[in-house]
Amino acid sequence: MTFMYLWYGDEAGNYTHWNHAVLPHWRPIDGLAFKHATGRRFAPPEEIHAPFWPRRGLYSSSDPVVLEEQMREMRAAGIGVAVVSWWGRPDVPGTHDSQGVNTDAVVPAVLAAAAKENMRVAFHLEPYEGRTAASVVKDVEYIRNRYGAHRAVLRTTRAALGARPSTPLEVPSDEGGVPLFFVYDSYHIPAEDWALHLNAGGALHRKGVFFGLVLRHQDQGDLARGAFDGLYSYFATNGFSFGSTTTHWRGIATKAREDGMVFSPSVAPGYDDRRIRPWNLRAWRPRASGGYYSSMWRAALAAVREGGFVTVTSWNEFGEGTQIEPCIPHTVKDGEGIPNSMRDALGEPGKRKSEDYGEAGPFHYLAVTRTFAIRLAAPPSEQGGGGPPRGRAAPGGTVKEEL
Repeated sequence: MTFMYLWYGDEAGNYTHWNHAVLPHWRPIDGLAFKHATGRRFAPPEEIHAPFWPRRGLYSSSDPVVLEEQMREMRAAGIGVAVVSWWGRPDVPGTHDSQGVNTDAVVPAVLAAAAKENMRVAFHLEPYEGRTAASVVKDVEYIRNRYGAHRAVLRTTRAALGARPSTPLEVPSDEGGVPLFFVYDSYHIPAEDWALHLNAGGALHRKGVFFGLVLRHQDQGDLARGAFDGLYSYFATNGFSFGSTTTHWRGIATKAREDGMVFSPSVAPGYDDRRIRPWNLRAWRPRASGGYYSSMWRAALAAVREGGFVTVTSWNEFGEGTQIEPCIPHTVKDGEGIPNSMRDALGEPGKRKSEDYGEAGPFHYLAVTRTFAIRLAAPPSEQGGGGPPRGRAAPGGTVKEEL
C-alpha cells in the first residue's frame, strides 16, 4: 500500500499545491530566520515547492489519463492498494488542507482508474477544523454510501490484514470484508470518544477496519483503548517520533499482537520539506541513492514477519520529498521561477537545479519497491539478503519495461 495525494492542479487548476506557500513555524520565534520567505508561494510552471520534479510534469490529480498511468506504475512496482488522502465531506466548513483543497471530488476518477488497472483503494482520513469522533462517523457513512459499492474499494478484515504478508488482503463483503480507513492525527481525539463508536454497538463497529496513527509511546495504549483495529507509523523520518523509529517497530508489532491489533510500519525513501518548511532541517533525511529506503524496508520486513503489512510514505507527497513516483532533473532558467530575494530567504542562493534519482534513473524507487514487495510476499525464511528472494525473481523485465 502507498499513501497517495490528490491535491495537485495543472495550469487549468492554477497549479494547486505545486505553488504551495512557505509555511510558518508553529512557534514564531523559531521561524524568525525565514520570516522573509514565510507565506510566499512558489512559481509554477517554472519552479515548484518541492526538491524533485515529476517525470510527467505538473499534472492534475483529476486527470483520468494521469490517474491510470499512476495506477499502472503502482501495480508494476508491486503495490496493490492506493491509500488516498480524503479531507472530509465537501459540504462541511473547514474540510480542506492547508492550501484550501478538498479532495473528495477527485475520488470517482481515482476509483475508475484503479478499477481499470485492477488496483484497490483505501482511505486516509485527514484532519480538518472541528473534527471529532462523531464527525468521523458521518465521514465514514458518507464514504460508504457514496463509494462503498465500487469494485475498486478494498474490502478486508482485521484478520486478513494481520495475517502473514503472503495472505491475500481482499475479503468479499459476504465474508465480512469492509473498507479500510487510516485516521491521521487520531491522537487529537480522546480514546474514550473513539471507543464509544468503534466498540461493539458503536456506530463505526464493523463499518470499516480502522488504523490510528502511532506517534508517541502512549498512542499505542490509547489506540487499543479506543478499539482501533491497528496502528500505522506514517512519518518518513527515522527517529522523528516513537512510531517512526525503526528500532521500535518489532516491539510495537509484538505489543499490537498482544492487544489483538495489527501494526503497519510505514517506509519512505527519505524526507526533505525544506522548501515549504525551511526551519525543519532536523527532520531532513537524505535518500542515499536508495539506501535509506532499503534500510527502512528491511526493518519493516522484520516487524511484520509474524503478521501485518507495510505502507509506503509516499506515492507523491512532493512537498515533503517522500515520493517514489518517477522524477527527472529540472533546471530553472535565469530570470524565471521564484525571485532571488525569496531564494535567498530560503537559504538557497543560486540554487536552480532540482534533485533527482541519480544514475539509476526515474524509475529507481519503483524498482526498489518491487524488489521488497516480492520479498514481503515470500516465506519468512526467504526474506533475508539484498535482492529478490531466491527462486522468486521479479516477473517480466524491469519496471520500466512493463510500463
